[in-house]
Amino acid sequence: MTDMKTWGIILHGGAGNIADEWKDRAREGCLAALEAGRTILLSGGSALDAAEAAVRALEDDDAFNAGYGSVLNTDGDAEMDAAVMDGETLNIGAVGAVMGVRHPVSVARLMLTERPTLLVAGGARRFAEAKGAELCDPAEMVAPRRKESFERDVQANAHDTVGCVALDMNGHVAVATSTGGLSGKMPGRVGDAPLPGCGFLADDQIGGLAFSGHGEFISRTALAARLLTNIPVMGPQRACDEATKYMTSRVGGEVGGIVLDKSGRVGWSHESRDFAVAFATSRDPEPKAYMTKSEEAS
Repeated sequence: MTDMKTWGIILHGGAGNIADEWKDRAREGCLAALEAGRTILLSGGSALDAAEAAVRALEDDDAFNAGYGSVLNTDGDAEMDAAVMDGETLNIGAVGAVMGVRHPVSVARLMLTERPTLLVAGGARRFAEAKGAELCDPAEMVAPRRKESFERDVQANAHDTVGCVALDMNGHVAVATSTGGLSGKMPGRVGDAPLPGCGFLADDQIGGLAFSGHGEFISRTALAARLLTNIPVMGPQRACDEATKYMTSRVGGEVGGIVLDKSGRVGWSHESRDFAVAFATSRDPEPKAYMTKSEEAS
């Protein structure tokens, strides 16, 4: 177990191409989400609560492809995927291709103690309704800028996800992910974000991680499982570098990953033009946000 005063949080707002006019919004949104989670950790709250709070904030911000900012499928609908994993129990909750829920990540959180690990589409929404989650008309989750792009048939090739990994003062790790998936995707498509071992993993004995990028490629390489195995050997930064390079060299695509190990060390890397990331830890408590890894190094 980590020292009782050790804590950390790292999140991302997606790997890909962030338009110049949206970079300030992305940076501000990442920092606001980070603060939502960081405040919980500093008050002695749980990693699960912190990760969920951070991702909920990202879902409410249409600068990101998750929740209210989700890109649309070929029918013009926002179908969303999300997942939560508890590193203490290894419990997982996930939803895929769900519509008409305000916060997919919170529905996934409600799934943690249920027998099914993953529910999709109408089944996921019925579960959300039965558990008293925030529901809405599916049209309310279509942001004006996404609707305009769809109607003009100029949707960007978005494939980004949002995610957060948190470590609390009790040594527990949690991860949360959420995404609108690929722009112009087929209805019913589910990416890597709700698939354990692909888009995310968490284990108190090692740490936690989350990916963003081309979901099919991330899933084909079981990238989260590969990265988690390498953290104890390589450390979080080297392991993350190795995983992202492995995917792009093996199958192509774009990818970005974030890691937080059980000691509170962060790592992140990307094989994409941009990758919006923010983090703070007990080792370095001042919040930091970057749009590229090279920006951090400069």
